[in-house]
Amino acid sequence: MPQSMLPPPVPEAPLAFILTSSRRATTNHAVGYWEFENGIVSTGDAQLHVGYYTQIKCVQGMMAGEEATINLTVLFFHNDYNPAPNITMAGTHNLHNGEQTGSVSAASPEYIEYIGRVFYRNGSTGLLRIE
Repeated sequence: MPQSMLPPPVPEAPLAFILTSSRRATTNHAVGYWEFENGIVSTGDAQLHVGYYTQIKCVQGMMAGEEATINLTVLFFHNDYNPAPNITMAGTHNLHNGEQTGSVSAASPEYIEYIGRVFYRNGSTGLLRIE
């Protein structure tokens, strides 16, 4: 898959990416069950590799067995030594169907207009949409 930098985002348009897991590790801890995942971010048609992602998931408390909290950060390729353009999301993961939803909680200046927008991630296809 060729690597590429994304063109500047269009704030009115939704963003769509495919997240493909490369590595996953889990651990049990006194405060919950944790899963750490990272992988490749590609364009919605899965043709261009545009960055990487990391995700932390925790299952705990009364919702254990049904829902997990997630924090997901996407880092995009860039040409300089500044921090990478990025988007960070927080939300929930349904343990029955793999679906994820939440909102954009932080972003680099290139994506600041997306803060507060809703995201959806399809558990079976890896499609991430930020609307």
